[in-house]
Amino acid sequence: MISSSRASSPVSSTPQSLVFDLPQTPTSTTPEAAADDTSQCEFHIDWGNIWHCGRRLIGAKKRPRHRRVVGTNMKESWIYRHGANLEHGGVRYWLCRLCHEKRSYSTALYASSGTAHAARHLVRQHQIVEFGDRSPCLATPFTIAAKSASSSVRPLPRQTSLGFQLASHFDERSWKSRFVDWVILEDVTFRQASSERLRWLITNGGEVASQLLPEHHTTVCSWIRQAFESRRQIIFNLVKDAKSCVHLSFDLWTASNGFHYIGVLGHFVDSQGKNVMSFLDCRA
Repeated sequence: MISSSRASSPVSSTPQSLVFDLPQTPTSTTPEAAADDTSQCEFHIDWGNIWHCGRRLIGAKKRPRHRRVVGTNMKESWIYRHGANLEHGGVRYWLCRLCHEKRSYSTALYASSGTAHAARHLVRQHQIVEFGDRSPCLATPFTIAAKSASSSVRPLPRQTSLGFQLASHFDERSWKSRFVDWVILEDVTFRQASSERLRWLITNGGEVASQLLPEHHTTVCSWIRQAFESRRQIIFNLVKDAKSCVHLSFDLWTASNGFHYIGVLGHFVDSQGKNVMSFLDCRA
């Protein structure tokens, strides 16, 4: 069984490998499904940092409720418990409260005429579903690999994590692994990860860490490729041990850099009897 779907920006130019339990809560863009018993959430919006596809939206503002629903029993969609309804240049946007408050501006804003994309973001990025506060924590290849590594490596003392421990006690492999996870999971660009300001911050934290910092974005790229090769075996084993047929779907999108991508997703029942979705491949 093969199906297709489309996703809208913002999407990082660095694809993320995801493996998690599929939520049982469907989303819909119809007015009937969008209505619930909650109103929009209120939070401080930094209007100077409203970004979409790498462009700052100057003059963006909150979108008022339509006059046809004012004074009626029709309520806003559940996604507005976790974000704001904005507009700019005649286009509607949804601003994620959690991303905006964490200053993750590149992933906070979605252009949408419905609710599906915002709902997908809440489920995948924040493990928030429509009914209930949060879904179980999503297990990714990165968390699986981190747990595996932590079981075999002695926990580092606080001084080591700050870069003040002697070189003989510095775990280079662990440091690079955490750096790669930070780049991918926090949607950091390669140039940001090798920026002069970041190097200054970490260099002043200790001599050992400064010797490992990449000086060019190609170094970060090579680290991620190495991490991908080592973690690809995790995905391979999950698919190999599947207790069901592996169904494929395809996710198409355009990144902020203008490149077009197609993601291949696998849907199957794993060895534990759980229904999971795995990011298998990405092509430009």
